[in-house]
Amino acid sequence: MSFDNFLVNMILLNSDDPNLEALTEEWSLYRYVDAQDECEKGTMWSELNYTCLCGHHPLRHLYYFVNNINGNEILLGSECFKIFNDAYAFKDISKFLEGKVIRLGLFGLNLLFLEGFLNEKDYNFYKSMNYRRKFSERQQDKMDIIEGRIRVKYM
Repeated sequence: MSFDNFLVNMILLNSDDPNLEALTEEWSLYRYVDAQDECEKGTMWSELNYTCLCGHHPLRHLYYFVNNINGNEILLGSECFKIFNDAYAFKDISKFLEGKVIRLGLFGLNLLFLEGFLNEKDYNFYKSMNYRRKFSERQQDKMDIIEGRIRVKYM
């Protein structure tokens, strides 16, 4: 089993839906922390006991994910974050840009925000609209503007 598959299997164990396709909607990045910022004066980040879901430690960069369905939380280090986020975010963004899905999923949204394609205000608005089934005309107009900006910047 490759490391990527091991990581995905560990995440699936914490998921509500064992389907790989559901991962992009089920998990959200909710917090990033530089471990050095968590240290007391005189302590190094490498002395802290943060451990990635894969078992690697110590961790300098901490990426906290929450499961939107069952509330499970996982902690990933920077290398696992890249594997997990890239694998699903790019797939998510591609589906959106190709018109295969109506709305951008949370992984793609998170990646676009972290990469600077979206400002914080647009990111928070789009994220808050992600689970709604109906929008007011004004909300739909704003969603269309944000999605248009994403298409222009990303393509």
